[in-house]
Amino acid sequence: AAAAAAAAVAAVVAAAVTAAAAAAAVQLKVSEENILNLFEAAWLLECPRIFDVVMASPYMRFLSSRRAAELLEHLLPFTTVSSPATGQFGQEAFGELQSPGQAEEFMRIFLLETMMWQRTERAVLELAVQLDIGDFVLGPRLATGSLRVSTALLRVHRQREEELGFVGSAFQPMSALWKNLTDKPLRGKVTWDAHLFALHCVRNRLGGESDCHILAYEGLASEHEEDELAKADISIDQCESVSDRVLFGLVDLVQYIDIARAPPNFAALLIRALLLSGQHAEAREAFSQVFAISPTVRRLAWRILPPAIRPPLPVAWLSDVAEHAEASTVFLHVLARYREMEGEDLCNLIEHVLLANFLPSLHGASTVLASRLIDDVVGACFAAGQEAAKPAHAPG
Repeated sequence: AAAAAAAAVAAVVAAAVTAAAAAAAVQLKVSEENILNLFEAAWLLECPRIFDVVMASPYMRFLSSRRAAELLEHLLPFTTVSSPATGQFGQEAFGELQSPGQAEEFMRIFLLETMMWQRTERAVLELAVQLDIGDFVLGPRLATGSLRVSTALLRVHRQREEELGFVGSAFQPMSALWKNLTDKPLRGKVTWDAHLFALHCVRNRLGGESDCHILAYEGLASEHEEDELAKADISIDQCESVSDRVLFGLVDLVQYIDIARAPPNFAALLIRALLLSGQHAEAREAFSQVFAISPTVRRLAWRILPPAIRPPLPVAWLSDVAEHAEASTVFLHVLARYREMEGEDLCNLIEHVLLANFLPSLHGASTVLASRLIDDVVGACFAAGQEAAKPAHAPG
């Protein structure tokens, strides 16, 4: 009851603040000279109504595509402020409240931050849809927003490309050249496709030892430095230390990434993300595509990872890559755990993977059948069979 009362009071307070801000905001005259100041004032004053007035102004309605791109770049960093569900407004913070007064203040700030967060995100997307496809340049300058906003930008960009079609794409370079002659040039010097943009956004949110993340958020990287880092791989340690909880939050970006083009360690991370999202068929196909070029993907099939990370990949997937010599080595790593396996799992591994796929391969006999491990497995199976055949001793 106290929480409900606090929420009601907070709603009334928020409505009063919004109404007061509205009365002042309607007097605003939005122009080229004050547009950036108004955006910043909206955040300093925590007044979402200013965003409403600015975005509905004649200035914004008649904005050129190039100017909209510049304002979009300016506004994107504001969206990286933690959402109301995280940080100081998370469930942990709510649980630390000691009195009704603290609960009331918490709810007031929570509602205000929620409105600011939602309105800033909406303003970014309103600017994005105003861009011509030639000005909608995916690159470091558009990768400074929140995860949610970055995913939305990729979605809008894909829609614009689909709407443009093949004919429009053919004339796009000429259109861009003409616009560069008649309008101010774009500030961005680096252009990415959706694959690199999404890959960069994933990297920036992995934490740990991602140099790109550090440089981007401390402002130390030029666009070309970020471009080089976006195309680089992550370390094996970082790849294997990312928890499922972190990776699950990045699942929406994976649909824009071509895993066959991803660096080897990144590919392993993305396969895990596909599994987490329930896309088992896509994960299996990606596994077969990059198995030969990614040692880290091969390690996923047998290496036991920390508890916060999923166990190895399904061993049945090795059937898809049996033609690769590396697959025999991975198979032996898996088979080395035969004493820990259930009887049915071991039988399936031998019958459906080894005999059906590895035995006919060129390297199956030379690598797998010739190994000491196979002798141990056969011996253990015979010993288990003999033990099972012994007559049971009568009780007493």
